[in-house]
Amino acid sequence: MIHLPLSLAIATALLLGATDFRTGRMPNVITLGSLAGALLVRFLVEGGGGLTSAILGLAVVVAGPAALFVLSRGNAIGGGDVKALAALGAWLGPSSGLEVELGSLMLLAIYSLGKEAWHGRLLEMLKRSMQLLLPARMKFKSSRALGSIQPGETASTLVRFGPFLAVGTLAHGLDRWASLETLKVLLS
Repeated sequence: MIHLPLSLAIATALLLGATDFRTGRMPNVITLGSLAGALLVRFLVEGGGGLTSAILGLAVVVAGPAALFVLSRGNAIGGGDVKALAALGAWLGPSSGLEVELGSLMLLAIYSLGKEAWHGRLLEMLKRSMQLLLPARMKFKSSRALGSIQPGETASTLVRFGPFLAVGTLAHGLDRWASLETLKVLLS
């Protein structure tokens, strides 16, 4: 039974990743449709415990990204990203949902640091990031505000989260299936 929600989470993440990569958007029809499907399928397949796990997964996984979305006014993470994480949290439950979220964010961070270093902007980005940690009186001048788009940049040059979410979800699914197969072999 664990294969169905996990398979549908992977399918959702792959569809969202491809759509985000191609268009820069994660449509509500996919994110919210998948969220509703996750709640329904988990209830039908696993009963009340599955629905409880889905709701808890949704809440735990979306809490941090939703707060970041509100606090940054959508500059740090998009609404579609938050809804995609909510859907995957519902499909996977709290533990696996957090694993996928953290793994995907780590992939995104590694890529972003590499991209900034490649273009010679790593130190400037790190300086802007440190602004979040320093008290106001200790702030240093930066040529660029956090979340601002500079001349020559467009929203399309910003990093899209969907592909990283797809890779993180797929990697988690492959790991879970490998673990289940190993367990079957050990128990036989």
